[in-house]
Amino acid sequence: MFAIGCSVQYIEIKKIMGGKNMKKCMAFMSCVLLLFGACKNNGDDDNATTTTTTAVEATTTTTMVSTTTTIEDHIGLFYNDFEPATGPGEPPPGAQGTGPWATRIMLATSSDGLTFTRTQDVVCDQAGVPNLIVDHDGYLRIYFIAWQESGNPQGNDANFLAFAIHNPDDRQWYFHKVVLDKTYQPGAVDPSVVLLDDKTYRLYFMADIGNFDLKIFSATSKDGRSFTVDTGARLDPDGGVFDPMVLKTGDSWLLIAGPDGSFAATSSDGLTFSTPSAFEVDGKRFHAWAGTALPRGGYRLYGYFTNARDTITTVSSSDGTVWHADGITCLTHEGADPELEKGFTTDVGVTLLPDGTFLMAYLALIPE
Repeated sequence: MFAIGCSVQYIEIKKIMGGKNMKKCMAFMSCVLLLFGACKNNGDDDNATTTTTTAVEATTTTTMVSTTTTIEDHIGLFYNDFEPATGPGEPPPGAQGTGPWATRIMLATSSDGLTFTRTQDVVCDQAGVPNLIVDHDGYLRIYFIAWQESGNPQGNDANFLAFAIHNPDDRQWYFHKVVLDKTYQPGAVDPSVVLLDDKTYRLYFMADIGNFDLKIFSATSKDGRSFTVDTGARLDPDGGVFDPMVLKTGDSWLLIAGPDGSFAATSSDGLTFSTPSAFEVDGKRFHAWAGTALPRGGYRLYGYFTNARDTITTVSSSDGTVWHADGITCLTHEGADPELEKGFTTDVGVTLLPDGTFLMAYLALIPE
């Protein structure tokens, strides 16, 4: 299990989780101390959105997005408002295990959404919790946590929510900070973004409101960059909660959160959720990192069973209610370039592309 984005992906906080895994708790507390005072968000909201028609071609060597929109049409996002760090970063003092300072976002493609092949493309370093979508204008976006604690020539920015958008004309990724109209100390982490029918975006995230009181919140946006925080918490169970994954399933919404899929709830509007319970498939606990609707109907979740935390696998449903295990491994070490990755985690983002294929953003360990 890995600590991603100081989001306590692998952390069971001793204070609220019955005294387990003290070393992992120390990693989280170290991250929190670093994050205090480092959560200033900057950005502007000057980006007009336009409707485009896209066709996405994914190969084993590169990821290309063909679109009728030119760079000039979408110039508001095709620049960097921060420069991503390169190479591995420095962990916080006392940190145990692997965290976002040690991982990079890489890509893999699939024709069936079950078994994936690496493209060998590196999106950025020192990143965690990738959430991959095709936005309302047909562009690929990866929302993630930028660690930025080391390796950035412009200075140390610590953890913050960010996204990368892919320009199909020059085949480059451009990076932006996510701007919230409310400040959280030590910060907002663990992004999960859903496209709404009115062409807006809803961001679900975890934030600590003080004394390790972790809750799942949401925010809405017209451009997917500057967000207005919605009133109240989406999920506020007893105990620690983090790493939300939200999937719209017809007229309902499914929210699954960690640790290890401990909390699953449904909603009719994506704002008010039912009392959560553990998410189990075929009698086993499952934690979902990503979810998508399937081209021929039904839904699929990507994540891991708690008895096999190192294996990226899937579960599927025809109605978004009853789920079954697909019994496959989505990504193995086969084809991994040791100069680009020395291992990978189960933390992934997956989206269905307009051409019916699938794209995965996964976290790879950065070679020294």
